[in-house]
Amino acid sequence: MSDRTLYNPFNPYDPYDPYDPYSPYGPYNSYSLINPYNPYTVYGTPDSRSPAQSIFDEERRLIGGTAHSRIGSLQGNDWQNTDLGPEQRLLEEKPEEPAKDEFPDGGLRAWMVVIGSMCVTFGTFGFVNAWGVFQSYYHEEILADVSPSAISWIGSIQYALVFFPGLLVGRLFDLGYFRIPQITASVVLVGGTFLTAECKEYWQFLICQGVGVGFASGFLFGPAIAVVSHWFQKRRGLAFGIIASGASIGGTVIPITVRKLIPLIGFPWAMRVIGFIELVVLGTSILTLRRRLPGRKSSGGLLNLSSFLHIPYSLYVLAAVISFLGLYTVLTYLEVYGREGVGLPVEFSIYLIPIANAASLVGRVGSGYVTDKLGPLNTLIPTRMGSPEDIGRRTGMLMTIAAIGALAGPPISGAILGKTDSYVSVGIYAGSMIIVCVLMLIAVKYAALKKFSAEKEQYSSRGHPPDLVEYDSSMDSARLDTRASGLRVGNVFIEDKFIILLGSCAGVFAVGINDTAMGANLPSIQEHYNLSYDVLSIVFLAGFGGYLISCVLNSVLQSVIGIRGVLLMAGFWYATGAMLIAFAPPFPVVMIGLMLMGIGGGFYDTCLTGVISHFESTKLMNIFYSFFGFGSLVSPFIVGALAKAGIKWNVFYWVPFSIAVLVTLCHLVLFKNYKIPSEDENTEHQGAYGRLKQVTRMQIIWVGIPLTILGFAINNILGNWLTLYLMEVKGSGPDVSRYQLSVYWAGLTFGRVFFSLPFINVSERAGNTLLVAALSGAIGVFWGVNSVPLNWLMVGAAGFCLGVSVQTHLG
Repeated sequence: MSDRTLYNPFNPYDPYDPYDPYSPYGPYNSYSLINPYNPYTVYGTPDSRSPAQSIFDEERRLIGGTAHSRIGSLQGNDWQNTDLGPEQRLLEEKPEEPAKDEFPDGGLRAWMVVIGSMCVTFGTFGFVNAWGVFQSYYHEEILADVSPSAISWIGSIQYALVFFPGLLVGRLFDLGYFRIPQITASVVLVGGTFLTAECKEYWQFLICQGVGVGFASGFLFGPAIAVVSHWFQKRRGLAFGIIASGASIGGTVIPITVRKLIPLIGFPWAMRVIGFIELVVLGTSILTLRRRLPGRKSSGGLLNLSSFLHIPYSLYVLAAVISFLGLYTVLTYLEVYGREGVGLPVEFSIYLIPIANAASLVGRVGSGYVTDKLGPLNTLIPTRMGSPEDIGRRTGMLMTIAAIGALAGPPISGAILGKTDSYVSVGIYAGSMIIVCVLMLIAVKYAALKKFSAEKEQYSSRGHPPDLVEYDSSMDSARLDTRASGLRVGNVFIEDKFIILLGSCAGVFAVGINDTAMGANLPSIQEHYNLSYDVLSIVFLAGFGGYLISCVLNSVLQSVIGIRGVLLMAGFWYATGAMLIAFAPPFPVVMIGLMLMGIGGGFYDTCLTGVISHFESTKLMNIFYSFFGFGSLVSPFIVGALAKAGIKWNVFYWVPFSIAVLVTLCHLVLFKNYKIPSEDENTEHQGAYGRLKQVTRMQIIWVGIPLTILGFAINNILGNWLTLYLMEVKGSGPDVSRYQLSVYWAGLTFGRVFFSLPFINVSERAGNTLLVAALSGAIGVFWGVNSVPLNWLMVGAAGFCLGVSVQTHLG
């Protein structure tokens, strides 16, 4: 009997196998299709052409039945009770459908998770919502010489950073990373609170309370909300309402505690008491929070953009952004307004923020209870707009985008207050935002109901009612299939590698725009903030620090969210930093913006350099980095043109912001299915330590790394300090200095393009030796000879030599 016949109990005489002359058994050979002495034989009515008729009859006589009756038993519900062999049973038994996941919706373990999440909202949002008390106290006491608008940036950054990490944290949560981020963020939050007690200067408060507490809160809040979706379904609204009450309780307790303790024990010890409270509540959350479902090792990236094809979800995200534009304005200026605008006594005005937070307790818990009664369509809990396995990513996208409103709201309010000197105008602005948000939420409800009704017919044939989760599978089918090996435009076919090269060049162009912008803008920044030469130098450390952070994290994040995810995240941080600087905030905030742009630029640089290095031609590396040169060449001209037109220096940063948005959209499309070509099997499975060990044994690494570092160092010195050096030492004017900076980048770009030409073939060793020698000579002449024409020539020559050698080492 052939192997293939064994796979079909209902028709053992498979015409595609037994009548094949190469089959070991069948009509072409002397053996029958049936072996009556084999108890595991599966048989039926023999084919008329088969010589096995007599043997079939013998088998029927031995078992005392007919073939047809035997077939009937095989086709019945109890066919598995026949005398099939164990191998046959394994092949033929139908796999059981996996049982539908049952949510506990209660029980001690589930409610302990709710308590733990409530502790997290107490320690994060409770602290953040108390910012109005700190705004008032800092303005009156510690930071009396700083404007209220500048002080509000501390709270604004704190608000925004509660939401900003949501995109990354949500993805990590879906992949199963929960405990380590939770513990790490708890330590940072408690540490930031204790360090705030020691702060004296504005920038210290900005870093410790704004950045430190804000980032840690963001890494804690998102997973604490998402993990509850593992335990509750029918009573999820009530669970979320109880969790949200933690923010109300914290927002009531913390400001009263601070205001009462400061006159008794002073500000430092008041903050230390808050730190101990944070230690208790966050320690409780670590002990009680547990995820129920395992991490989903999905091949998906950082974003689930198909979610935005779901109109209710998209409208809800937009409504969240608008709401935060007005919501945190109220919490920021409420106490100051009560005292200065209305004339309330200080003893009463300090309770306005606690009263507002306490009143929100009713709405938070009540809305959760009503949600379970009326359904999520009427109260719009966004966590019901998707499957539980993807809840972290959806919540993260919502939080990250909503952070834009939290970041921009208070500074916009401060600007309105500064222009009008009226809290009424601020109130009109905040109230208008809330009204627009309510209208948006009404639109969300009707959009969701419309989709629900449309899906009712579509899914009625399945025997179960539609649910909000149903849209998820339909979204998957809507995704574009870009698995083709290229792109056809008319009769022109573009190969994949050129498409990837285009996307890579767009990213590194954005990096180049930022790299020279700071050098060209240095005189204006120095004048705007009235900074000394020494203080101004730290602007380069901010960008360089961000660059180092991205270089360290690049490989790890690629393994978690993929190259496309890293590139999208790079665009987000780059655009966020540019937008911060575009508002001309206080100088410490500019430093944060530069660091964010450095992080984004570093991810662009390291990630895309890895992509290009997998191409077979090292000339593509020069083409790739020539676009970096193009960006660097254009930037000083734009800065100079804006300065001549009398436009403020900060307006320039809307240019890199816009470019980052366009580049992000480009990467979203071009890198949708890109994967780095796999390495050999041994390298692929040896782990990070094994790869590091292998790399350290390569001599080229120990030679190339110092040369590359030296090249980048010279590049940064010339590209960033050249303008100030020409003005301070050589006596050039601002415009001439900017143009000489452009000459340097023009030489660098021309060198990369020149050596990328197909007919230029130079030995790498000989070429590098000559380039390094020429570079040294050009820099020496530039520094030693004070001649304007010679300076222009030597700056261009240095760029020409430096641009090629660095990228050759990388290749």
